[in-house]
Amino acid sequence: MNENTVTAEVICPASSGTYDFIIDCRLKISELMKIFTEQIRIYEKNKLLFSGKYNPRLYCSELRLPLNPEMTLDEYGLRNGCRLMII
Repeated sequence: MNENTVTAEVICPASSGTYDFIIDCRLKISELMKIFTEQIRIYEKNKLLFSGKYNPRLYCSELRLPLNPEMTLDEYGLRNGCRLMII
């Protein structure tokens, strides 16, 4: 792991699961959402997960707010151990 990566716990109520990711904190939230949803879909072996017109958002437990898809974790100042939820 380098200075540009963080570990994040991603909670997904749609799958009733919690997942650990090592991610580049310079990626936009919208890019992270694509990674998270695709990896969770693969892990759960559920092609229907996140497949509808529903547009999931990423919520940060520490900041207590939904994250702007155009910003990065770095811009929010989030570091290792951050807890995120797909809502």
